[in-house]
Amino acid sequence: MTDTATTAVETSSAPGVGRIARVTGPVVDIEFPHDAIPEMYNLLFTTITIGDSSQEIGLEVAQHLGDDLVRAISLKPTDGLVRGQEVRDSGAPISVPVGDVTKGKVFDVLGNVLNTDEKLEITERWPIHRKAPAFDQLESKTSMFETGIKSIDLLTPYVQGGKIARSTLRPHAHQHTQTAQRTEPGLRSLCGCATPSCLTTANKAAASPGTHSSL
Repeated sequence: MTDTATTAVETSSAPGVGRIARVTGPVVDIEFPHDAIPEMYNLLFTTITIGDSSQEIGLEVAQHLGDDLVRAISLKPTDGLVRGQEVRDSGAPISVPVGDVTKGKVFDVLGNVLNTDEKLEITERWPIHRKAPAFDQLESKTSMFETGIKSIDLLTPYVQGGKIARSTLRPHAHQHTQTAQRTEPGLRSLCGCATPSCLTTANKAAASPGTHSSL
């Protein structure tokens, strides 16, 4: 782990308490004391009480509006929020667990585990907003990011650490699910699905002797 990655989440000495000034869908404007304005990307908390039930929701500071107001984005539905409601500054950005303890676990956006009731011994958390590693800490070699989709890994491989568009991978996987039952016998693409784009690749490969020898 790099020094940048392992840097502890900085916390302010006295996180402030503010009041909600305006709620517009998931956007919440909050007024804080002049000497306790939360930093950008800080995690805020407020408690919604409806009847006998209470729920704590998190908000992330997205903008400083001036006049002691900050604009935050709610991470849960804002039903029940009212003007004047108390909001607490956590003094730190959103952080998530890292390390071997996270293997096989599913977490929400705040780093809370979802698929187990057992208490995890979390020894390290990283903020989701942190500085990029120093240039001398970067690896000089280039390695391929393996998606597990043969047509992508073979024909259009992605570089690990690069910007990969989600719109490229997700629709492909969705099409695999939707068309798996409609595949014609004997007609398979390089990745095993029957999507139009993949079948086009398969037809081209079939017309070229020796193309499938490496698969």
